[in-house]
Amino acid sequence: MKKITYLALLLFVGQQTFAQSVEQIISKDYVERLIKTLSSDDMQGRATFTPGIDKAAKFIESEFKSIGLKPLTSEQGFRQSFSKIQLKPSESKVTINGKAIDAANVMVNGNTSESVSFDQTSNTPVVILNTTKTFMEQLRPLTRSGKKQIVIVNPSFKDDFNRIKVRLDQGSIVDQKNISSNPNLTVFILDEATDVKNYTVSLKNTL
Repeated sequence: MKKITYLALLLFVGQQTFAQSVEQIISKDYVERLIKTLSSDDMQGRATFTPGIDKAAKFIESEFKSIGLKPLTSEQGFRQSFSKIQLKPSESKVTINGKAIDAANVMVNGNTSESVSFDQTSNTPVVILNTTKTFMEQLRPLTRSGKKQIVIVNPSFKDDFNRIKVRLDQGSIVDQKNISSNPNLTVFILDEATDVKNYTVSLKNTL
């Protein structure tokens, strides 16, 4: 029992010593300075494609150097570069059963191409939302399916549709390697159609 007690005491003392040494290295003021600097308005949320993200990177680099960190032997510095592309919807031309659909009633999720067109000969499945279920409970499985599809959204879901469309119309940021000429996208169409016999879809993104 004495051996166990002594061991526990040594562990406790060791933990206290380690905690004290960490506090000597990393102070509350230091942590607060890092947080305030990186969360300041000047950093613009460190959002991709903003000057703020580059400013944040330079700040982090300087902090690494100040505490004595060194880049990996195979690297010239602390940064690792990779390419990202911002895609934003610029054109949506859709017809359902020969009727042209207003672009305001079309939203697209997962379009990672600069330009894509297809029609009923592509055998892209058409899903008609169930009006007895909520829009959101049907939306999530569809956007996560990884399948190319057309979804007809009843006008009774207009408010939910428009709210999601505002976000999707802002575009997306993707890796350059993920740009595809035939993406597994989902085209949502606000329309009363209950039976789709033919359709055409033509979409464009600006890079």
